[in-house]
Amino acid sequence: MPIAVCRALCFVGAGVRPGIGAKTMDGKNRRDLSPGMTVEVVQKADQRTGRLTRGIVKDILTRSAVHPHGIKVRLADGTVGRVKRIVLQEPE
Repeated sequence: MPIAVCRALCFVGAGVRPGIGAKTMDGKNRRDLSPGMTVEVVQKADQRTGRLTRGIVKDILTRSAVHPHGIKVRLADGTVGRVKRIVLQEPE
C-alpha cells in the first residue's frame, strides 16, 4: 500500500481505497491479527454506545478464523473486547 494511502487512512476501516478489490483488515479475520498489534476494541459494556478502547493485543481469544462482530482479544492492560479497527503504524 502506498504511504500516501496509509497516511490518508489513519485506521484500516477501509483497508485500501474502496473499489480496488483487496481484502480489508477490519478485525473480523483472525489471520489479520497478532500479539503486539495496536487495535481499537469495543468492550461488552460499551456495545450500545460503540465506545472504542485502544490498546496492544496480548492474546487472541476467538478460536474461529472469522467472526462477524470482530475477533475477541485481550489487550496488554487486561481489557477484553472485539476488534473494530486495526491501527496502522506510521513508517518512521
